[in-house]
Amino acid sequence: MELLPILSTVIYTCSLDMKSIYRFKFVLILTQSLWVVYDFYYQNYSAFAFDLLTVSAHIFSLIQLKRDGKAQ
Repeated sequence: MELLPILSTVIYTCSLDMKSIYRFKFVLILTQSLWVVYDFYYQNYSAFAFDLLTVSAHIFSLIQLKRDGKAQ
């Protein structure tokens, strides 16, 4: 469980040069979801709520990109 933040940061750092905004948003959802699990496990509910809202915002933006036809 302690490795989730490290794993999340490594995945995020390795994906910074992605050309596709769609794939990058998916990676952001994945990495932020790891933080959601971590915060919930350690009962950090304020960070959990913020991370959950961040994941929701990225999902919403993916839907918007797909609907507007801007996803690559």
